[in-house]
Amino acid sequence: MKRFHRDAYSVMIGTLLLFGIIWLMLATLNPVR
Repeated sequence: MKRFHRDAYSVMIGTLLLFGIIWLMLATLNPVR
C-alpha cells in the first residue's frame, strides 16, 4: 500500500509539473497579461 501511495504522489507531482510547463508555454507564446 505504501508503494501505491508513493506512485500516486509521484503521478500527482508529475501532472502538476506538466500543467505548469504547459501554462508557462502558453504564457510565453500568448502574453495576455
